[in-house]
Amino acid sequence: MYLLDTNILSEIRKKKSANKGVIDFFKTTTKNEATLFLSILTIGESTGEMVKPDP
Repeated sequence: MYLLDTNILSEIRKKKSANKGVIDFFKTTTKNEATLFLSILTIGESTGEMVKPDP
């Protein structure tokens, strides 16, 4: 079971130019049928939906 952070999602979106370690991580977790999770904060950061508070 893994909780993925925004930087991992950003890296894997690069596809073939992604960091080899990140690619290997996803290959391993897929092979082992590991459960992957995203936090609501990671989803917000990835979609640009994070709202900054007024100063």
